[in-house]
Amino acid sequence: MKKLLKIFSAILILFIIGNGLLYLYSGPYIKKYIANKLDNTKIAGIYKVKVNDGHFNVINMGIMLKDIEIYPDSTAESLEKYVFHRTLAHISIEKISISNVDVMKFIREKKVAIDNIEIIKPQIEIFRNENYMGSALKNDSVKLKNPVDLLALKSIKIQDMSLNYYQVQGDLPMVSFDDLELELVEPVINPNKHNSFADAIQVKDVKLDINKIQFRDPKGEYDIAVQVFDLDYPTLSLKFSDISIKPLLGKTEFAREHPYQSDRFDIKIDNLEVKQIDFQCFLSDHILALAEVKISGLELEVYRDKNRPMDLNKRTKLPQEALRGLKQKFEIERIVADNVNVTYEELGVNADKSGKVHLNDIKLEMTHVGNTENYINGDDMVAQAEGNIYGKGHIRAQFTFPLDSDQFHFSGHMASLPLKSLNEITVDNASITIREGMVDQLVFDAIADKEKSQGTLTLQYHDLEIAMLKEDEKTGLKKEQKILDFVANTVIPEQNPNKRGKLYDAHIYFEREHHKGVFSYLWKSLFSGLKDTILKKGKPNEKSKKKKKSEEDKNDKHHWFKKR
Repeated sequence: MKKLLKIFSAILILFIIGNGLLYLYSGPYIKKYIANKLDNTKIAGIYKVKVNDGHFNVINMGIMLKDIEIYPDSTAESLEKYVFHRTLAHISIEKISISNVDVMKFIREKKVAIDNIEIIKPQIEIFRNENYMGSALKNDSVKLKNPVDLLALKSIKIQDMSLNYYQVQGDLPMVSFDDLELELVEPVINPNKHNSFADAIQVKDVKLDINKIQFRDPKGEYDIAVQVFDLDYPTLSLKFSDISIKPLLGKTEFAREHPYQSDRFDIKIDNLEVKQIDFQCFLSDHILALAEVKISGLELEVYRDKNRPMDLNKRTKLPQEALRGLKQKFEIERIVADNVNVTYEELGVNADKSGKVHLNDIKLEMTHVGNTENYINGDDMVAQAEGNIYGKGHIRAQFTFPLDSDQFHFSGHMASLPLKSLNEITVDNASITIREGMVDQLVFDAIADKEKSQGTLTLQYHDLEIAMLKEDEKTGLKKEQKILDFVANTVIPEQNPNKRGKLYDAHIYFEREHHKGVFSYLWKSLFSGLKDTILKKGKPNEKSKKKKKSEEDKNDKHHWFKKR
């Protein structure tokens, strides 16, 4: 027994020594072999591959490669081809471990069977090619001298990967992350299908996790970050957590930096999920097709300084018009959002303090959102939203956008709301304070196009009493003007319906200001109905006819020679 133990120990020691020597001395041979194979090989026609160290491991029948570099070749032949590449990259990899290589299967069937490939600490630097000419190279892919039919593995793992993407070399990266973990479970790679990614690789499962993706705003105004990113491969879904878009400038500084009025956004999203992505459709037809986008926990703050001038040359598009103009084709069956809170803050002209509008607990659903020919010629895009204004008045609204036209329909209803709630916006922006009053309900229905909006609005309210404010030159405080108060409360109806029970249905009519956005268009349309509730000027078409007739009469008087 002792003799057998000694023999076994000796064999074990010899095996360890032999394996150690093989590990040490196999390096130069592996390095030389790989160098010969890669000497005349260029990936994508311009990239060279360099392996600085390598070893063979008998225990796991594997190969360990170290200090790998993939970089653009600097020969004159390759430099001429740079202009055909949209981006240029430099990749350095600390270590690649290849284990359990089935040599006999490769000899018999020309199939490479490997258990695992582990890529440790790859660092990728990608640069936008400023000299890109916009056409791809043909027949310039890597051609293997002894191509294999299939490469079957148990898994490919990438650990601790970092990436930086630069718009301008030497500048800060536009996109970066430092901690990517990726695993492809049971991948089968067909090198002969290199022209089609979908056909070239098949996998049973994909596991992907990224912590903190950082985006840099090209204008340097916002810091954009995603703290957690996960891929759920069985459902083909992406999950993002803790998304933030933070302005780098304060409100005053932001307004000062812009020559015209601009909205300053501050956004935080708890969770965003993109469900059932059709990767095959994207790879084959370049169409981004999604079943659903789900947003939960959105905080949006918007600030605008009205003291800056408007850009009157700006031309904004309606939602469906903007969708049709996008280069990327996409189809989204449904977008839903819940637990959404929006604060719009506005500094009025010559105002000391800004006014705010709060919309809380918003729920949103949009269907049939896209810009493909199939979507444009199909159903309408519909958006439905509900929430609370100032946390009190419940409001519901629906918007219908035919994707093949530039017209849309909007309607809605708001329940009871104490009018004092509006003082947060009226005091500083309109120098009006509301003493008393209650909205019983608000109902609106209108159609809008690129030029104007028309419809009806019914505001039922009672016990309205307001006070007009004026700033005291000595103290700077806003004080009530009793004479103006009396006039205002005499002119403005106290209630609707009136004391005789007659309800006034107001008219919506607003001619669009093309330099302002769609939300301004909607608000001004509703405001035209609110104004008509107070002033009761009648139907817009009647006013237009009267105005037109008045102008014709005026012209008749001035042009006495006009033929009758």
